Amino acid sequence: MSESRVTKIYSLSFSESLVTSCTQKLKSGAISPDAVAPIRIVEKGGLIYTLDNRGLKAFQDAGLPVNYQKLNAIPIK
Repeated sequence: MSESRVTKIYSLSFSESLVTSCTQKLKSGAISPDAVAPIRIVEKGGLIYTLDNRGLKAFQDAGLPVNYQKLNAIPIK
């Protein structure tokens, strides 16, 4: 995935401490990257936006490729 923009559209399910914990577990192999839900992304105006900012951060901090799911539109709650 190339550079992505970060949105603040949704409240996120990962708290700061959970991001750190998830990062450490990903790095150590305690959890598999496949066990984490894919990061949802949307392309708009030629730019890519993530809807799962903290999950993205955990993968980036762990130095792992990001599993993602590209959506056609931003889901409406």
